[in-house]
Amino acid sequence: MELDVTTLSARAGSGGVNVVESNALVIGDVSVLPGDLQSDVRTSANGTIVVVVSAGDLELTDGTAPADAVAVSADGSGLVRLESVDANGAVKMGAGVQSGSGDITILAGADMEMAAGIVLETAGNGSIDLEARAGDFEMSASARIESVNGDIRIVSGDAVGDRMVIGDIVAANANVSLEASGSIVDAGDSDAEVSAVGLRMVA
Repeated sequence: MELDVTTLSARAGSGGVNVVESNALVIGDVSVLPGDLQSDVRTSANGTIVVVVSAGDLELTDGTAPADAVAVSADGSGLVRLESVDANGAVKMGAGVQSGSGDITILAGADMEMAAGIVLETAGNGSIDLEARAGDFEMSASARIESVNGDIRIVSGDAVGDRMVIGDIVAANANVSLEASGSIVDAGDSDAEVSAVGLRMVA
């Protein structure tokens, strides 16, 4: 479905959510009538979520219905794909992304940001793939990316000045790959930035 809206909230079952927005998009609160406030993009019955922004930023916010620090949630094995196609488009995560056991892919034309306390997680064999194609990848020190049996891959930048700033990354029974065109640094806390079976780094 093609859209031209400012803010999106959606619910779906096994058919999932698949939308392409023509401009910048916020995932957050939407209300039409009194008492029908709805937040986030969520599926049940293993539904997949695909949200693509053709021009501008994609911003994830913690809505109020429910207010649970999650903006995107795919049930069960449902996959999640979020993308800002624009070369200058950022993905700004002010709220979390989760799948029960499906893969999570988040792609930004430029920068990608994860705010304080935000969790991006999947379980089972679900993997996580994050790319800030022409900019910085930046996690707050308290932001967290977590998988169980699936690998985690993060790629950032196309220039020496582009940075990857890491908060907490956990791949309990899997590997992590960090690849940056510039430097890879921690966000400034004292705990371990990466906990995994194996770690591959390229900078």
